[in-house]
Amino acid sequence: MGGINLGLSWSPKKLAAIASGTNATTPLVTTSTKTHLSLYANYAAGPLSVSAGYEQNRVGDTMTPIWASYDAGVARIFAHYNTIKGGTTADRNQVTFAATASAVPSGLMGAAAAPVAADGKIDAYGIGALIPMGANSLRLGYSTWNGNGTAGQKDDTKLAFGVRHDLSKRTFLQANIASETRKNQTGSRPDRDNTKQTTWEAGVVHSF
Repeated sequence: MGGINLGLSWSPKKLAAIASGTNATTPLVTTSTKTHLSLYANYAAGPLSVSAGYEQNRVGDTMTPIWASYDAGVARIFAHYNTIKGGTTADRNQVTFAATASAVPSGLMGAAAAPVAADGKIDAYGIGALIPMGANSLRLGYSTWNGNGTAGQKDDTKLAFGVRHDLSKRTFLQANIASETRKNQTGSRPDRDNTKQTTWEAGVVHSF
């Protein structure tokens, strides 16, 4: 609709089946405390594209992302922000398939620390740029992630730089390097807590 795209999905709460022999008048047991809801909106006109979304899962976790890009000619600029909130302890305890767990990852390492904390809040944001230079292009990015649900505590930051060289319409060479700093991690790899690591990769990509 005039450069605006909208999306909506919804599904009801789930109910557990009544055990065999149970009185038919016994109410079904709710296996989710919230309905699933997902909303999406995008506006694109000329060099500008702006999007926003909202999603709620069946244990009350919510995500509210906002992202945008702008083509300035010499570079395309990107930015995003996302707030994640954990459902309440009461919501999770009533859900048989998710007990105390959440479907929204917290950013921590290790399966034991996978879900965002109940009533927790995570803030994440990032900025980036794609700079075309003929057959070559440069890519820059910075992001930060509050990985343990404590508001205001940024537990993961990453700075990345990449180079791409087009050999043809379907083949290009690329090389990327990233520096990541982790703080206050409580997952299954304590040896990585409060450390800084650098990763790189290089290769050739071909689309068949």
